[in-house]
Amino acid sequence: MAALGGRTVIPDPCLLPVAVRAHTTREAPRKGAPRPREAPSGAVLVFDTETTIDEVQALTFGSWRYYRPDGRGVLECLDEGLFYADDLPDSDPAGYAVLRRHASQTTSAATGQRGARLLSCAEFVNRVFYPAAWEGRATVVGFNLPFDISRIAIGVSEGRGRNLRGFSFYLAAGNAAKGYKERRHVPRVLVKHVNSHAAFIHFGKAYQAAGGWDGDFVDLRTLTFALTAAGHSLASGCAAFGLPGKADPGGHGVITPKYVDYCRTDVEATFRLYQRCVAELAALDLPISASRAFSPASLAKAALTAQGITPHHQRPAELPAEVQGYFMSAFYGGRAECRIRHTEVPVSLLDFLSMYPTLFALMDIHRYSVAEQVGHEDATDEVRALLADVTLDGMFNPALWPQLVGLALIEPDSDILPVRAQYDERKTSWNIGVNYLTSATPLWYTIPDLIASTLLTGKPPKVLRAIRLTAKGQLPGLRPWTMPGGRVIDPHVDACWPAMIEHRQGLLADEALPAEVVKRIRLFLKITSNAGGYGIYAEHNRQDLPKGQRAEVTVYSADDLPFTADVGAPEDPGRYACPPLAAVITAGARLMLAILERCVTDAGGAWAFADTDSMAVVSTPLGGLVPCDGGAYRDVAGRGCVRALSADEVATIRERFTALNPYHRDVVAGSILKHELDAYCYAIAAKRYALYRYDDNGRPRLVPADEHEPCSHGLGHLLNPTDPDSEARDWIVQLWERELALRLKVSPGDRPEWYERAALGKVAITSPATWDALERYNHDKEYRDQIKPFGFMLHAPGADPTNECSAGRLVAPFERRPSRWTRLDWTDLAQPEHRTKISTDPAQPGRTLVDTYGAIASGYFSHREVKSASPGGSVANRAACGLLGRRHARAGVLSIIGKEANDIEERISGIADDPNDTPKVLVYQKPDLAELGVEALDKLRTIGARRLAALTGRSERRLRDILQGNSFPRAQTLKKLEALLARG
Repeated sequence: MAALGGRTVIPDPCLLPVAVRAHTTREAPRKGAPRPREAPSGAVLVFDTETTIDEVQALTFGSWRYYRPDGRGVLECLDEGLFYADDLPDSDPAGYAVLRRHASQTTSAATGQRGARLLSCAEFVNRVFYPAAWEGRATVVGFNLPFDISRIAIGVSEGRGRNLRGFSFYLAAGNAAKGYKERRHVPRVLVKHVNSHAAFIHFGKAYQAAGGWDGDFVDLRTLTFALTAAGHSLASGCAAFGLPGKADPGGHGVITPKYVDYCRTDVEATFRLYQRCVAELAALDLPISASRAFSPASLAKAALTAQGITPHHQRPAELPAEVQGYFMSAFYGGRAECRIRHTEVPVSLLDFLSMYPTLFALMDIHRYSVAEQVGHEDATDEVRALLADVTLDGMFNPALWPQLVGLALIEPDSDILPVRAQYDERKTSWNIGVNYLTSATPLWYTIPDLIASTLLTGKPPKVLRAIRLTAKGQLPGLRPWTMPGGRVIDPHVDACWPAMIEHRQGLLADEALPAEVVKRIRLFLKITSNAGGYGIYAEHNRQDLPKGQRAEVTVYSADDLPFTADVGAPEDPGRYACPPLAAVITAGARLMLAILERCVTDAGGAWAFADTDSMAVVSTPLGGLVPCDGGAYRDVAGRGCVRALSADEVATIRERFTALNPYHRDVVAGSILKHELDAYCYAIAAKRYALYRYDDNGRPRLVPADEHEPCSHGLGHLLNPTDPDSEARDWIVQLWERELALRLKVSPGDRPEWYERAALGKVAITSPATWDALERYNHDKEYRDQIKPFGFMLHAPGADPTNECSAGRLVAPFERRPSRWTRLDWTDLAQPEHRTKISTDPAQPGRTLVDTYGAIASGYFSHREVKSASPGGSVANRAACGLLGRRHARAGVLSIIGKEANDIEERISGIADDPNDTPKVLVYQKPDLAELGVEALDKLRTIGARRLAALTGRSERRLRDILQGNSFPRAQTLKKLEALLARG
């Protein structure tokens, strides 16, 4: 909003499509008898592969070690060796000779004698892999295990059943004389990609084989992520756990003695890292195995299980699905906004301490976490009174916050609320902005969001109905759990996630533990409490169905009337999913930011951006005016300005939040609002900003990564142009610093050479959908010569799909050498039969024009901030700069949608669509008898509910409600009525 002469001006409303989330239920799918989950034997098989360095990345050779526990439970190496591609003796005789010499001359770690086994890949699979992993129930360990499995495979097909959208690898060749392409009495290995850090890996069913061993596979890339919340390579993973790292390969692709040593050392390092990670996991005393630890959220759920805290859906009286639907419709993510655009301002970055665990404690969410029964009660009068009396000072009373666990049905009328809308008229994607909302359709919002609106507008929303959650009793079977470091959590009285934060702070003063141990424990407590404090309650998992198959789900959302819909990918709640807790915790975070916003604006200040749990407040040591278009102040030159708060004023605001500290003050002292850093800020849009300082030459330099990670949003899907194999993001820092210098009229230095290179991305081939993009390349090739799953391909996303000369969505085999990118044959995903060459030069005819990194940089800095209003009140377009305002949305068509992050990786990579867009989501279509037509509907009413019940087999009461318009027909009921009318 803009203030003119003390009067608040609300922009004219824009009619926008809006959406709310849905909670869905469905009948449990029919399943066969569960396969017995046998325990692994304790043995461990570790292996690693090396490949060619071309786009195919075919196996050249590999190494393995087999360990088995001795009488004391210590793993000892019983077997080790090298294996090679079956055709290596013919395709690379020199490399094969190197392997033979190395195998004969090396000292075996298993026997201590000279000589190690050398097997072909087929022999390794049949003599080592299956006897150990399948028959011997050994744990299979690797780093980036899906890649290694795909290299030792001889074929692959698309997964089915629970492995749908995954891959089914067969490893052992069958009897060719009998026409069998694969060995029928051993199982395939099934791999289904989950996200960039994890995949489900297990054995399939073997033909006529006894038993049901699922396998036990541990990908250390996944396990290290679960324990550290950071993506690792083998080298960085070893460093993170204080272990010796990898050897020098001496170059990849050519088999040399040094390269063979490197591979063997990798296997040894992988085993050491596995042992360290397993020991770390065991020290946590959690009911979870290494093969099931997929993320910090996995550990958080295991921590609840360890305390006997069962999921809400397993409790005797679950909250009604209708109420869960109301809460789900009120669920929005973190608040991310840009308020000062394309203008340099000095800021103090303020950050809330562990926002979600803090709110978990402040709102006393633990009572619902351990309640035997979670219910609800009418609170209409109480919520109306609360909103009528709310004040900024009152929000610093901790006793108020436990009353906020509820929601209300309101008639939005220029209230400031989170709005999920299609803000960009050129796109159909949904984005969330905290904006003015007016809606003729009543909508549900949480109490924290309604208080935030009241604080920001000065008026309470119109409440039609309100409910609060209630908690009765405590779960039977609650039990204490000892956290690493020794503190015991008793769930009868202790809230898990806040207790972890306290324990984490208390460990700083614990001199009894080694510093390295304290560091590891504190990291676990941080990542687990943040994952458990919110994420597990919002978890919904997409379940893909076979092509053409549909599932009927019952949809609960903002409407009082649930309805059914047929969908091809139902979204099932996660084990600990609880829409009410997810909705109120995230709303509590938005309320915290609203309180901070009021504190800043009441002091006459401004802020540059907000991001989930932080806000960049315009500030200088002594305060003063800072030039900014649209600001309410004027300097001596008559320019619009915002007022920078002084360091003392910022400290005063921070001190106010001490009252909301829910922790024991002798452990976590002071304010929950922390001062992170002081710097200059330049923001473009939500999550696109830079924090920087000036060097001695007057050039802007981003603050170091140990102070604040550089912003890579909207750029992270692109290759490192200086080294396509490197994951380093130094180039993003260079890009930001150069573009900042240009816009701040500072000498930017020489233009980097890589600015002229084609801006391409590297896509991991993690699903049949991405693999199919290379169908033309792989056609009629043997598996060894194909580009395989879990390899990579290049893509050219293109910057402007409206430009006929720009790339659409082009893919090509992965090539490390930029000089060869323009020589590759590229496939257009929109026209798979079309092959083309690319160019960055418009003057080259017959080639598809792709963007350079320089063009990407220019487009990146002109990205529109359509969720906000320009200083003049219109939509913030590319040219908008200065102090932005909130848009005013008038709700148009209301859509009921599912999860917003489906296929997020494919979209970020550019394979699916615009990488900067919100992912496409499932829209639940509401059945309506009006679709039958007025005459048909009149005919059904003439027949009557009783007769229709006899003819359709449906409930008479249900049909009466449908005919009277008090209920929506289920999809199957609607089909029966249509068929009845068709028969006359």
